[in-house]
Amino acid sequence: MRLLFFFWMIGLIISSLTAQTMREKSAAIKINYGYPELVISKELSFNDQNNNKSIDPGETVTIGFFIDNKGLYPAKNVTIKTRDMNQTVGLILEEEKFIGNIPRDQRNFFIQSVIRGDSTLEAGKAYLVFDVYEKGEQVETLEFRIATTGLVEGRNLEVISSQFFADKNNLHPGKPFTLKLSVKNKGTVPIKNVSFNFLGIQHLLEQFKRQDKVIKEMQPGDIETLTFQFFLGINYKASSLPVKVVVQGSNEKEGTLKTLSSSVIQQ
Repeated sequence: MRLLFFFWMIGLIISSLTAQTMREKSAAIKINYGYPELVISKELSFNDQNNNKSIDPGETVTIGFFIDNKGLYPAKNVTIKTRDMNQTVGLILEEEKFIGNIPRDQRNFFIQSVIRGDSTLEAGKAYLVFDVYEKGEQVETLEFRIATTGLVEGRNLEVISSQFFADKNNLHPGKPFTLKLSVKNKGTVPIKNVSFNFLGIQHLLEQFKRQDKVIKEMQPGDIETLTFQFFLGINYKASSLPVKVVVQGSNEKEGTLKTLSSSVIQQ
């Protein structure tokens, strides 16, 4: 009888321990595998060749910014993809640039993108987006808007006055003379690098360097006056001299043709 009571007590103890064990819960085990974390850390820099804070036809600019890797592991196969939301005509982007790996805890990793405006660049504003990819996954984005001067429609320059200066105010074969021109920007945008192209006339020789007669920039409403020296060949036989000049800015699609005329006194 005592033996049966002993085994009965052992059974109760085991049952109590089993029930208590089943009610216990193990503490959760957290494992931090670690990931890279790329963050664009500083405002971008914009550098253009003529410091007018815009992209011009034929101009190459650079846009730079910094990236931090604040994660626990290196960022691998980092790539920068650039796009223009406005799809500006004539804007050439460095669409995809492979950077490689960025170490953990790396700060101020410099990224630079090269952008160029070709001769067909249109005036307006580019809406640039720089997407940062790590192992093919987009992880960060930077947006930037920048003006494009572009090619201007229409004829914006006008020759508003002209005057010939020569010996006794008459042109003579075998003699030099001076032509004075005043030109005005009648448009609504700045015109850059205004040049004067005198169309070829037999026996008329230019006595100046064309690169010295370029107006760097004309704001709307500006008037500029230049003088040009010529020599009229001794074999010129006509009684009048027509001088044709095309005035055009580097950011204009078309120039303005002006025909000037002066009488010639034959010996």
